[in-house]
Amino acid sequence: MADDHITIEPTGSHDSGRCKCCGMTTRVISGTASLNKEALAAYYVRWTPGRMDHGAEFAVIAGEWGEGTGPDDRALVSLEFRKLPSGPSFMVTDARDWAHAKDLASTSFQRDDVIGTPIAQMVFDIIDAIWFHDERLDELKQ
Repeated sequence: MADDHITIEPTGSHDSGRCKCCGMTTRVISGTASLNKEALAAYYVRWTPGRMDHGAEFAVIAGEWGEGTGPDDRALVSLEFRKLPSGPSFMVTDARDWAHAKDLASTSFQRDDVIGTPIAQMVFDIIDAIWFHDERLDELKQ
């Protein structure tokens, strides 16, 4: 799977809640990823605007979509974004509490469930597509 075949469609954005560390507003955006026009995943990204020292959290909900499917057909993978001197860095983490994802996936993968598996390649292909094609993330790239 190459990320140039994955298309991204933004679906939502809202500012809500307060960062536990600094008290500033937290932003959450969402979207979907498709491969050759077939639904592949939903995603959420959460960060504190203006506080890039905090990084960002990404959630990818991947699996089967469409009529006759449900949360049991999908799993949540969490990733952490950090801006390092060498460039952007993504690391799979143990699945975090994503209230938005609870209705979409009944399984939440831990880091060890993902690393070194075909799931990891699929998730990183999706992350690449999100990173390069969702303009709402431009603030994270500066």
